[in-house]
Amino acid sequence: MTAPDLSAQETAAVALPSGLVVNYLDRIDESPTWRYRYIAPALDEDAVDFAAVAEDMEVLCATHALPQLQHDGRSPERIIVSLMSEKLDFGVMSPEVRQFFESYRVEDNLCIWEVF
Repeated sequence: MTAPDLSAQETAAVALPSGLVVNYLDRIDESPTWRYRYIAPALDEDAVDFAAVAEDMEVLCATHALPQLQHDGRSPERIIVSLMSEKLDFGVMSPEVRQFFESYRVEDNLCIWEVF
């Protein structure tokens, strides 16, 4: 189920280590897995590839998704971070919209990368 969390902190633009700027879109509860989705319009640029945003996704997991879930009293086993160049409904495929996904196991209050 999608939960549109719209506090000011969550909807504010976030600058990431790569220089990419993202906006939080939503989170999807698939307990014990949680999906966090972000819109990154610059993802459409040719210079932005997966290698350029891999660290960004880890930062989003560790500094946004996991702390938010813990604050809400949740104990996730896995967090999936999604970046997309424009808003898509969950599960909808669109060749025009560039997307990247990364999966993290949560262990000892850390986001640990997993092959997705």
